[in-house]
Amino acid sequence: MLPNNFLKLTFISILFFSASIFAQTDTTLIDKGVNIFFYNGLGVSYKYNANETCSYRVNVGLSTSLTDYKDDREHYYFNAPNNYDTINYARDNYDTYLEASLSYTILYNLIRDKSFNLYLGAGPSVNYLIQKYEATDFSHYSNYSSTHNRTYTHYGVGVVGLMGIEAYLSHKITLFAESQLTLYRNWGKEESGDFSFSSNNLNSSSKSSVSSTNWQMGFTLVKVGFGIYF
Repeated sequence: MLPNNFLKLTFISILFFSASIFAQTDTTLIDKGVNIFFYNGLGVSYKYNANETCSYRVNVGLSTSLTDYKDDREHYYFNAPNNYDTINYARDNYDTYLEASLSYTILYNLIRDKSFNLYLGAGPSVNYLIQKYEATDFSHYSNYSSTHNRTYTHYGVGVVGLMGIEAYLSHKITLFAESQLTLYRNWGKEESGDFSFSSNNLNSSSKSSVSSTNWQMGFTLVKVGFGIYF
């Protein structure tokens, strides 16, 4: 994990160094613009430059995934050293994940140059997460099947801190990279159920629900995006 992150950071550093060399452009302050994140998470921000040292940004972030896969399984049950039984079945797995966040940050320019801008930022943030998992088992030798499902949701309130560098590609277009640290207090709920069927008839079922609260800290080494000012 660490070597991969180091290589990513090195590549981003070379990219921004090259941009800062060739993008000697007029950086007269433009009041407002849009920032779009496209690497290590999707996000869209509205940015307002109050003055040469301070900016305000409202960001909507999104992270999502979908996994659908099948596998074959074989279980061995041993009752004695030379006496065992086997169960063969296939499992169909379906997993979805969606996390959305809304944050408001105040950005302070540490260094503002003709070719780049180094800044710090912090502000409040809220997030929402939903994750669903469902697995269905089918026996190869009988009409027996079972379904297992789980749904987890949480709402979070916290803060985000960041450090970034922005390189000017032109008067109105920039390329930026940020490192972000987040801290959330989450209120979550998990609901799960198990159902078994024989010849399409329900044999047994069970459901459970668990509520929880937790603290969550996250760190993103580098998020990359571009800005459009108007």
